[in-house]
Amino acid sequence: MQLLRSPLLLCAGVLLAPAIAAAQPECPPGDWFCEASPPPAPAPQPSAPPPEATPGRPRGPHMDFATSPPSPPAHPPPPPPEERAPVRPWALRTQFLFPVVGSGAASNYFMGGVGLGGRARPDPAVAVDLTLDSLTGIDYVGHQRDELGVNLATSVFFNPHDPVQAFFTAGISWSRANVSYGSGAMKIDNTYHYFGMFAGLGVEWRVKSHFSLDVAFLGLLRNRTDSDADNHPEFVDPSTKLATNTSGAGLVRFGLIYYF
Repeated sequence: MQLLRSPLLLCAGVLLAPAIAAAQPECPPGDWFCEASPPPAPAPQPSAPPPEATPGRPRGPHMDFATSPPSPPAHPPPPPPEERAPVRPWALRTQFLFPVVGSGAASNYFMGGVGLGGRARPDPAVAVDLTLDSLTGIDYVGHQRDELGVNLATSVFFNPHDPVQAFFTAGISWSRANVSYGSGAMKIDNTYHYFGMFAGLGVEWRVKSHFSLDVAFLGLLRNRTDSDADNHPEFVDPSTKLATNTSGAGLVRFGLIYYF
């Protein structure tokens, strides 16, 4: 019985050996049994090379290569304010005047003059001028005229801090004129007094801190105020015989201003 069992066990072993070997694919050829091998370890992932050090900066043992250089400030400081020439409160003024009249003037009409005065500029946007003006030439009706006047004007500047400044000006004037016509024994001399108003626009160019030029185009309206105005009016229309002592004209004014 013992011997019978041994052949039977031997036959069973022969029959089961292929199945056991198939269940162990990792076994070397010729071996029936082997220990289960552990699963293979995952392959190591390649690591990224460390970033290079910033040029010009030493690489130390504790250097953090991922640190980026400091970024510039988000809002750069504003530029320094532009220097502006100070507005000086006082000035001397010289001006040249050229009256312009409408149609109907004498064919030899021409008037021109000069003025001298002072300026006060208490505020950059406001100036007050007081001038003494002298004009001479042939007037509207063809008479020789010499005129002396005092003008008080206020100017308002729209952009007082710019080198080229636009302004509006307006004022009042008093004047005295000596008018003569005829010749020899027939020469007649008259003296007229006037009060008037004027207004207009102009531009002043600040050439230097102390010196500027200006030009203005003005409209002038005035009336005779002397005692003889009603008895002998200055203007008489030859066709209608209508008389008036009110007159108007344009005026071109060029000025040279010295601030101090």
